[in-house]
Amino acid sequence: MIIRLFLFVFLATVYLFGLDFSFLFKDEKNNKYFLKKGLYYYYEEKNKGLALEFFKKACEMNNSEACSYVGYIYQQMKPVDYNLATKFYNKSCNLGNGWGCNNLGAIAQNIYKNIEKAKQYYYISCKLNYGLGCANLGYIFELKKQYDIAAKFYIKACKLDNALGCNNLGSFYARKEMYSKAIRYYEKSCKISDGLGSALGCFNLAEFYEFGIEVKKNLTKAKRLYYKACKLGNNESCKRYVSKFEK
Repeated sequence: MIIRLFLFVFLATVYLFGLDFSFLFKDEKNNKYFLKKGLYYYYEEKNKGLALEFFKKACEMNNSEACSYVGYIYQQMKPVDYNLATKFYNKSCNLGNGWGCNNLGAIAQNIYKNIEKAKQYYYISCKLNYGLGCANLGYIFELKKQYDIAAKFYIKACKLDNALGCNNLGSFYARKEMYSKAIRYYEKSCKISDGLGSALGCFNLAEFYEFGIEVKKNLTKAKRLYYKACKLGNNESCKRYVSKFEK
């Protein structure tokens, strides 16, 4: 009886005063929800088509990471539609996503051969603390033989735990014959275990142990490092491992 009376009073109050309680029933699906669903289908189910739909929905709701994933998936399609990929990377970058800015730089550099445009995007990416953007920007300066400027960006990239940045910083010190510093950064690069950047770090570190540069010669450790570099995708490491340790 008391519950019925309360319900009657509640409904009468809503009717008389026009109170809006629709917020209690609003759809809780926001851009983070659609991003999460996209990530699930992309990484767990390996369903790029379904992932793309969720990423697009999140991107429409201005989720910058989702926009980058849309661009990335379009870039993986055959044939690649770089205009479409660029469209979504642009939106991502404008929303402050360093990955999107970096990928715009990579397209400008590798597809359109526009180094200055690439440098601009890498700079924005690095400023947004995206490590690979800093590493790529450093490499642009290295190509111009501006090694000290390159090193500054490699330092930032490595601080952001980017394996390629750490490896390139190690190579910067190796060229200066500052081998103890080179080893330190190769070790960090290899330890990160993140794709080809780490593979280079492991490979370069393996050479130091194989030939006893600044460290005691240790073929067992060299073998292990070449093997790891090979597994991470460095083909030269695979060749070195087979030719020297699989006889």
